[in-house]
Amino acid sequence: MDRTGEVLDNKYKLLRVLGEGGMGAVYEARHSVIGRLCAVKFLHAEIAHNPEVVKRFVREAQAAAAIGHPNIIDIYDVGVTSDGAPYLVMEYLVGCSLGDELENRKKLPPAEAAEILAQALSALEVAHRHGVIHRDLKPDNLYLVRSPNTAPRVKILDFGISKVSDPSKPEDRMTSTGMVLGTPYYMAPEQARGDRDIDHRIDLYSMGIILYELTTGRVPFTGDNYNQLLLKILTEKFPTPRQLDPSLSEDLEAVILKAIERDRALRY
Repeated sequence: MDRTGEVLDNKYKLLRVLGEGGMGAVYEARHSVIGRLCAVKFLHAEIAHNPEVVKRFVREAQAAAAIGHPNIIDIYDVGVTSDGAPYLVMEYLVGCSLGDELENRKKLPPAEAAEILAQALSALEVAHRHGVIHRDLKPDNLYLVRSPNTAPRVKILDFGISKVSDPSKPEDRMTSTGMVLGTPYYMAPEQARGDRDIDHRIDLYSMGIILYELTTGRVPFTGDNYNQLLLKILTEKFPTPRQLDPSLSEDLEAVILKAIERDRALRY
């Protein structure tokens, strides 16, 4: 259903749909009192009744608030509509996702790619220090905020399947039961196996895959279906970055290959 024109909690007027996916829709909205633009993310009605999905949805707000880093999207508010739809109120970003950038440019110069990764990694360092593991890092979840006469500023989006590593809390165990969650192209081998003891190194693996893609124009593993792709991640070799682009430096290749070691003990 289109909620354009609705006012949430007597504060947030929904102006237009910004995007829609399998889990929900995002609207541009304006705070009716202070006039600030924001984005409102809804869960689709058909999954809003699933308590596990709603917990993950709320986890997104909790994780972002706990970290509080300028390279992580700010979430201002959470709520539920009168007809039972959960929503998050987030900062309004102007720019495009790194995924969209890749669609247009295919690959980036190494220095530009390194700057994007450095910003995202600065946020992940703080997230990991707070015990928050993102678990679904991919170009679509890295947003390039554009401002006049300045370089893009990276924002990490969507902590909806994040894992908070405090097993003493039952609510923090909800995504640590061996389920395979995440986007397969960027998924670490231990995540693809459904291991229970995942840690922050799965995020570093994903960032290594993103850097591989940014500098070579492709991901290391592809497959005709989900299971085939997971099998390749777990067992097959892939072309090194310099095999795909000999102009890349040996140092850059070494960084990428260390980040995406199959054995997590050998990663950063």
